[in-house]
Amino acid sequence: ERHSHLIPHIEDLSLPGCFALTEVGHGSNARNIETTAEYDPATEEFIIHTPNEAATKYWIGNAALHGRMATVFAQLLLNGKNLSVHAFVVPIRNQDGSVASGVTIWDCGAKNGLAGVDNGAIAFNR
Repeated sequence: ERHSHLIPHIEDLSLPGCFALTEVGHGSNARNIETTAEYDPATEEFIIHTPNEAATKYWIGNAALHGRMATVFAQLLLNGKNLSVHAFVVPIRNQDGSVASGVTIWDCGAKNGLAGVDNGAIAFNR
């Protein structure tokens, strides 16, 4: 229900997105990912953070050029307690395509295989 307003834009491809699980230091081993999502009661938002280079989201399809939203997998921190991995819908670009504040994105470069996908890396700085 919270994200239902996004569905028509996802369906008509006007809101491109990506799936951000894989990290440099952990591959797709979700249990050990290091990206964090800490709830901030003052803003009523989750603050997504990449605490170190190993936690950089990497080889994320559609991230380098086109993705505006990402489903980001992160360790949920609430009141100082780690509540395990959860998925968060996170804006990574503004409507005009510029990178969102607190987000760093770069292209992973050429790869073998499916070269038509713009694989990128994403880091979040509180």
